[in-house]
This record gives sequence, C-alpha cells and structure tokens, in this order.
Amino acid sequence: MFRIGRMLAQGDLKLLALALIAEQPRHGYEIIKLIEEKTSGCYSPSPGVIYPTLTFLEEAGYVTAELDGAKKRFTITPEGRSYLEANRDFADAIIGRLSEIGLKMGKVRRWMGAEREPAAGPELPRLIEAALENLRDVSRAKLAENPRAETRLVEILAGIANDLREV
Repeated sequence: MFRIGRMLAQGDLKLLALALIAEQPRHGYEIIKLIEEKTSGCYSPSPGVIYPTLTFLEEAGYVTAELDGAKKRFTITPEGRSYLEANRDFADAIIGRLSEIGLKMGKVRRWMGAEREPAAGPELPRLIEAALENLRDVSRAKLAENPRAETRLVEILAGIANDLREV
C-alpha cells in the first residue's frame, strides 16, 4: 500500500497515547500496534517517536512507568486523567479520525481485492463467512458510533473465539 504524509499533528500523539493508556496500562509496543490496527496498517508510529512521547508524558506527571520484565508498562496518573478529560473532545476526534482512516483503507483494500490473505486451509462454509462478515459490519458500526468502544469489542470477540474453541 501507499503511505500518507504526516498522519498526526504536533501534540496529537501525546494525547492519543494518553487516551490509550487511560483505557488500560500499556507497553509502548502495544500503543504502536493499536494505532497501526486503528489505521488498518496505514500508519504505524516508530519506536523512535513513541518512546520519547511516553518519556514526555512521564516527565509531565501524566503517566507512571513500572518495569514489567525488561519492558515498561505505563499507567495514567490522576493528573494525566484530568488533562485527558480537559481535552476529551480533541482526543476523541483524533481517535475517530484514525478509525475513519482505517475504515477507508479497509474499503480500498477490499475494492482492490487485497483485504484478506489467501486461506491457509479449506474454504469456510458460506453461512460462516456471512456470520463473520456480520461481525465485521457490526464492529465497524459500533466503532463509528463510539471510537472508545474498541477495547470492549476486542474483549467480546476474544470471548467468542474462546467459546468456539470449546465447540
């Protein structure tokens, strides 16, 4: 695919990282992956951008870092939560913009026929394919309604996957 120029304006990444950490404590690489997923792979901030941003947030008192093995896990502080709430509309707009880009890129990939990798095994029955497409459509609609619902959607879909393992 192609890359779009600068994806985030100055300061957007700080607010975006803070919003993602507010959902749950996260490692830097998790933040990179979440942003990449939100944009359907169109944008993935480099470690050279994410880790200085996290250091800034820590030095500003908005997050704390605790060692988790060899990695740091970042947790929002009360000061960070206050700052985020004061800028909630802007944070939601950033998340919404990234989700919208991700949806548009998904449409472009489907249009180009590149949405899915070739199947590793036998084709799925048509009814199962239809049910999976329904899950995708409902997930997209829920994210369009509320970009902050992503974590809950992931939990629900992971629960469905676990239930299917027991069938």
